Amino acid sequence: MRTTLEDILKTPSAGPEENQIVKRSVQLLQNWPWVLVSTGLCLLTAFIYLRYTTPVYEITSTILVKDDTKGTDLGEAAIMENLGLSSGKSNIDNEVEILKSRMLMEKVVQDLQLFTTCSVKGNIKTTELFDQSPILLHFIETPVLSKKQIPKVYTIQFLQHDSLEISATDESWIVAPGDTVQLPEGKAIVSVGIKRPDNDNTYEMTISGLRETVHKYSQALRVSATNKQVSIITIKLTDLNPVKGEAILKRLIANYLQVSQADKNRIAEQTISFINSNLDTVSREVAALEQQMEQFRRSHQLADLTEQSRLLITDLAKYDSESNEIQGQLNMAESLLQFVKSNKNEPIPSSIILQQPVFLATISKYNEIQLLREKAKEGTGDAHPLMQSLNKQVADVRQELIRHIESRKSELDIIYQSNSSASDALKSQMRKIPTVERAFLDIKRQLQIKQDLHTFLLKKQIETSISRSSNLPNGRIIDAPMADYYPIFPDRQITILLALLSGIFIPVFILSLRDIFNVRLSSKKELIEKVKAPLIGEIEFHRGTPFEFDRNPIAEQFRVLRTNLQFIVAGQKNKVILITSGMSEEGKTFVATNLCQSLHLSGKRVILADFDLRRPQVGKTLGLHERGISDYAISNAPLNSFTQNYDNKFSVITAGIIPPNPAELIESARITQAITELKEQYDYVIIDSPPFELVTDAKLLSQYADLTLYVVRQNFTFRHQLEAIQQSYETKQLPKLHIILNNAKRATPYGYAYGA
Repeated sequence: MRTTLEDILKTPSAGPEENQIVKRSVQLLQNWPWVLVSTGLCLLTAFIYLRYTTPVYEITSTILVKDDTKGTDLGEAAIMENLGLSSGKSNIDNEVEILKSRMLMEKVVQDLQLFTTCSVKGNIKTTELFDQSPILLHFIETPVLSKKQIPKVYTIQFLQHDSLEISATDESWIVAPGDTVQLPEGKAIVSVGIKRPDNDNTYEMTISGLRETVHKYSQALRVSATNKQVSIITIKLTDLNPVKGEAILKRLIANYLQVSQADKNRIAEQTISFINSNLDTVSREVAALEQQMEQFRRSHQLADLTEQSRLLITDLAKYDSESNEIQGQLNMAESLLQFVKSNKNEPIPSSIILQQPVFLATISKYNEIQLLREKAKEGTGDAHPLMQSLNKQVADVRQELIRHIESRKSELDIIYQSNSSASDALKSQMRKIPTVERAFLDIKRQLQIKQDLHTFLLKKQIETSISRSSNLPNGRIIDAPMADYYPIFPDRQITILLALLSGIFIPVFILSLRDIFNVRLSSKKELIEKVKAPLIGEIEFHRGTPFEFDRNPIAEQFRVLRTNLQFIVAGQKNKVILITSGMSEEGKTFVATNLCQSLHLSGKRVILADFDLRRPQVGKTLGLHERGISDYAISNAPLNSFTQNYDNKFSVITAGIIPPNPAELIESARITQAITELKEQYDYVIIDSPPFELVTDAKLLSQYADLTLYVVRQNFTFRHQLEAIQQSYETKQLPKLHIILNNAKRATPYGYAYGA
């Protein structure tokens, strides 16, 4: 079976349907100048933004925190951790909170005078100075500002003879470097910086409130533990000035280490004070016993004891020594118990008695919570939830200490009673020993006990003093504060990337909006999807009369149209081709005139008949007189008297005068006779008819046509008109309906040429 061109034209593209990404890509290629302009504007905006936006830098430092609560004995550490008395992670979390505390940041603000900021005004932005500031204001006391004044800005102008003027809205001061000026916020010492001032610049000194400044830098500070396995803390600060940020972190860490060392020294001093008070008491007791022994010997003139007495007394002394030692421990425990109950807010010495690991861990935990409580109290009130939680923890641990001490006292009482029973048995054997000798040995035994206790206290005093002298801060710096080389905001690469993407997506967005709100035919693809009639040709936009058919793209498009047309009507003679459209200005007259010229160039006899009797355009377009079809229909003159020749190329019959009844005129016998005569005289009769959808003229003329060319115009024909075209094609209202797409947009800007 032979395949005709009409069958080919009816067949839609067999390839896959373009998705939205491909569609937008094609639109971008077609609108590349707008994409280029959009991208250029977005990049220009990005560069202006990067140029005048003040960058923000991140300063980072890491410190290693020493965990003094962890012992070297793994078994002991496990016991304490199981009892909930010690946790390395808890200690790190505490140090993190201390570093984030308002107390430390407030001291940094006061040390560095961060509530004063010197800046220089530029044409567009104001730049903060820190180490490059030519003028410094050092307040003797923290400046006091009212809420309405925060922040207070002073303008500084350098004058001759090394003087400068500090001015506000309604007052000013002229001072020299080294002077003390009384500002409304307080007294300040004026000094010059390391950089010489530029007299062409305007400097500003901004004074902020202490509370606001502390809050500002506290919000910019981030402190976190690296992970749960190590005792390393990472400290980060964001600031507009990297040098200033490094100075803040350095001072913050220095203050933290200083405070931690002071806390350790305070505990050591409290322990030494406790030892000294007990040492004085024991020393007086030893001196009293020595004097008592000396007087006893002198008054009773005692000699050496017998061997039997010595052995008995030795055994008795052993038991009595243990009993006295236990009694001493009981006294110390009672003293410590009273100390715990009375000294509610003081650290407890941990190296005197009760050396059990659990008890020592409890004391360490108590001291740690006390220190946290004192630090928290400086920044918060007693009603604060944190203070209430710490007070509860202190009370709980104090009760735990009391239970430990009372339990130990019970144990010592049992041991003491056992030793007393053994001592009584020995004393019964010593009843034969003279009373005087027994009294002497009692004094000697008591003296030995007191001397041993005195020696023990002296040893602890020395150990605690050495420990205090060797106290080190609670941590050490691993990485000194250092600012990143590149700012974290704005990110140059991301900003440029966003500008490039915006430059591309803004046109895409506009094109998408245009497509959404567009009610007209937008593309060849849409035409093929909605109208199943064959597409016989595509014509690009051209304004004006028929042109010389050279080698330009539009001429080639009409040649393609001519070839397709000849292939469709092959075998027929004297073809009548009806050219119509859905409404005016879709280009049917343009297509008709240029199709006639193209057919003429192929050697065909062609005539163009303008049957648009309502709005004739052919005569005006070709510059011919208007005597035509309507005149012929109402006269008896021969048809050839109304035929004109356009530029010796093809024949034309214009519409003539506009009749009052064009539809009836078309149905007249004279029009039927005219069409018959034209078919006999010409190879092609091209009828330019009125719009098909507006009037009935095109339907009446279709009875004479062998082929209908329906002209639609891209970006002009309404989409709803495509439904009418499809309906006409399905109902065969127009013979052999084919579509011509006028004002077509080329998808790709390619071309071709032949040459030697």
